[in-house]
Formats: sequence, structure tokens, C-alpha cells
Amino acid sequence: MDELCWTLSLIIGRPLVDETGLKGYYDYSLEFVMPEYGRPFATELGDSPPPPEPEGSSIFTAVREQLGLKLDGQKRPVEVFVIDSIQRPSVN
Repeated sequence: MDELCWTLSLIIGRPLVDETGLKGYYDYSLEFVMPEYGRPFATELGDSPPPPEPEGSSIFTAVREQLGLKLDGQKRPVEVFVIDSIQRPSVN
């Protein structure tokens, strides 16, 4: 579950916390459609409409329907690293 949380957090761009209590390794398959970023808008003349939305499940729907898990948004403290400055090491 830790690896699934890590992978999903990379896809959705937010940290995930495993609260399932499940341990061990699982074999699973997850099918979903990634959203298109930077989709072109129709021109001012209206000669090219935007492409249709892709058919398929979003990552949130796929996790719920295919794995039986729920991604629930909550505000909670997370551990972060702050780097105030960086310097090259001196030559000895």
C-alpha cells in the first residue's frame, strides 16, 4: 500500500497517507484516463473547437471502483524539508 500511495501521489500531485491498515504486497491493475494539460482552446474565429473529453474513468473514480479504496481530501500536517542555503564544499 505504501508503494501505491507513493505512485498515486506522483500522479495526482498531492501527498497521500495510507490509512487502510493493509500490510504486505498486492497484485492489482488500475485503468484510468490522464487529464490533458494545455488543451488548445477554440480560436477567436471559432473555426476549431476544443477536442472532446477522453472517455474513461478519472484516477479518483478508478481507485474507488476498481480497487475499492477511497481518496479522501483532508488537511493535515505533512513533513517537508526546507533548504535555506547551499554551498559547494571547500577543497581540502
